[in-house]
Amino acid sequence: MSPAHTRGSNHWRLAALLLVILMAALLRLAVLDTEGLWSDEGYTFHVAGKSIPDLIRTFRHDDSPPLFYLISKSCRAFLAGWTSPETAVRFFPALSSALAVVVLALFLHKQRRLWPTLLLLAFSSYGIFYARQARSYGWIMLLIFLLIFLSQKIAQKGGRGPAIGLALVLGALLWSHNIGFVIWASGFGAFSLLLIHARITHRTMRPAFQGLAAHLGGLVLVLPWHLAGGDQLYQHVFLNLWMSVYWQKAPLILAPVFSLVVFGPGSPMRPPSPGNLPTPVPSAEWILCLVLTIGIIAAAAFGLIHQRLSSKSAAREDETSLFFELVYLFAPLFLILAASLIWAPTYVLGRADVVAFPAFVLVMGRGLALIGSRWRRGLLSAYILVCTFMILPLLGVGHSPRLKGQDRILAGKLAEDLGSNDLYVHVALSSPSMETYLETWDIPHQIRYFPESQAPSPAATWPFPVDSVETYRRQALALRSRLENGEVDHLWTTARLRDEIPPSKDNTAEDLVYPQSVLAFVLGGLDPLPVYVHKGRTGPDTLRYHQDWVGGVRLVLKYRREDLVDLTTLGGIEVKP
Repeated sequence: MSPAHTRGSNHWRLAALLLVILMAALLRLAVLDTEGLWSDEGYTFHVAGKSIPDLIRTFRHDDSPPLFYLISKSCRAFLAGWTSPETAVRFFPALSSALAVVVLALFLHKQRRLWPTLLLLAFSSYGIFYARQARSYGWIMLLIFLLIFLSQKIAQKGGRGPAIGLALVLGALLWSHNIGFVIWASGFGAFSLLLIHARITHRTMRPAFQGLAAHLGGLVLVLPWHLAGGDQLYQHVFLNLWMSVYWQKAPLILAPVFSLVVFGPGSPMRPPSPGNLPTPVPSAEWILCLVLTIGIIAAAAFGLIHQRLSSKSAAREDETSLFFELVYLFAPLFLILAASLIWAPTYVLGRADVVAFPAFVLVMGRGLALIGSRWRRGLLSAYILVCTFMILPLLGVGHSPRLKGQDRILAGKLAEDLGSNDLYVHVALSSPSMETYLETWDIPHQIRYFPESQAPSPAATWPFPVDSVETYRRQALALRSRLENGEVDHLWTTARLRDEIPPSKDNTAEDLVYPQSVLAFVLGGLDPLPVYVHKGRTGPDTLRYHQDWVGGVRLVLKYRREDLVDLTTLGGIEVKP
C-alpha cells in the first residue's frame, strides 16, 4: 500500500472518529431542557445554589460526599442568567459523559476494538439517559473509564505517573459518591490477585504494589471528609429503605443478571421505580431490547471464548486488560448485592449498578471485535437504530411515557395562583423540583415541611414510624394555627393517595398515605379534601397528577380558613397500613 493511500485512509479514519465523537456530544448536550427536572435533580439544583458552608452542613444529613455538587455549583453559577435551570444543572454530567467518549477514543485509538467499543458507548441509550440527568452518574462514568485504563496501564508496565493518576481518580470518585467504595474494593482485590500471581510466577511484583499503593492513596484522600461527615454512611440505611420495596417484584439475587439486561441497547428505563424490571406480560419494546442485548452479550462472549481456545493465544497485556475489565464489571455488581443482603438495601437497578457500565462497554466491545465483520456490523447497526429510537424523545422528537415534566407543568399552574402570603407545605419528595421552578420564576410564597424531619433532605424518603403519630399531630396543629390566626391566606400541600384508592370528589384524609393523612385530618377532619381546581385556558383542571417517577396519584390541596373543621369535633387518629 502506497504512503499516499495510507495517509488518505488515516484521514478518513480520523474524520469518522471525530464525527462519532461529535454525534455522541450532541446526543448528550443538545436541548437539555426538553425534560423537566424531577425531585432528585431539583435537589441538585438547590444544593448547587447554596454557599459552601451551607452545602457542607447539608451533606451531614445526606448520604453523598460533596465533590459533584461543588463542581455543579460552579457550573450553575457560570451558566445562570443565560440558560434554563435544566441546562444549568445538567450541563456538567452531560459534558462528563461526552468526555468519557473522548477518553475511550484516546486510550483505544491503536486497538482493534476501538470502533465497536466506541459505537457501543457513543450511542448507548443507557449512557445518554444518565448523562442527561442532573445527578453524578455521567461524572462517575468518566472517572471509572479513567480508573480502568490507568489500572490496566499500571498492571502492564507499572509507572509512578499512572499510579499517582489512579490515586487522584479514586480520590475524586470517593469524594463524589459513596458507591465508589465498591469500585475501590474491586480494584484493590484485582491488584491483590495480581500480586499473588506475580509471586507464584516469579514475575516482578512492582506493578501490583504500585496499584495497591494508589488505592491506599485514594482512600487517604477521602478520609478527611468521612472524619468530618460523621455517620454519613449510616444515613444510607434511613434514606434508602424504599430500595427493599423495589425488589418485591423480582428476586434480589438475580440483580446482577438484570443489570446486564438494562445495560443493553435501548433499555427501557424508568428509574427509580421498578418499571425496568421484567414484567409478567412483556411489551414489544422490552422483548426487542432483551433479544438484542442477549445477542450482543452472546456474540461478545463467543468472540472472547473463541480467541481463548484458538491456537492464536492473546498477548499477556491483552489478558491483563481483559482481567481488569471483567473484575470491574462483575465485582461491583456482586459487592452491591452483598451489601444489600448483609447491610442495607443498596441495589437499585439502573442506578447503583451504573458503576459497572463502563466495564460492560469495554468487555462487549472487545468481544465484538473478535467476531465476523458481517455479524459485528449487523449487531452494531441494530444497536444504533434501537438506541436512537429510544433517545429521540429526550431530544424533543416524539413522545415517551418515560419523559419527565409533570412537576414543571404543575409548578406553572401553581405559579398563577400562589400569593406572597400563601404557605406551601411540602411533603416527601415534593419540594426540590417544585421549588426549582417557583424560585427561578420569582413566585413569592412561603414554605414549610411536613413532617419537619423532611426539611434537611427533601429529596429522600425518610421512614415515618407509626408511633410518632402524636408528634405529627402537633406539627400539623402548628401549621393549622398559621392559617387559623390569619398569618397566611391559604395553606397549600401536595398529598398522595394510597395505592388502592382511586381519585374522586369524595376523597378524605383516610385515603391519603401516612403521615400526610394526619395533616389533612387536623385541617379538615374527614370532610372531602379541598382539591385545587386550576382555571386554565382550556377550562377547569382538577389537579390530580402523577409525580414524575415516584408513583402514586398526588392531589394538590388548597385550604382556606373556612375549610378548617372545629378541633373539638375531631376524634382520635387511626393509622391505616
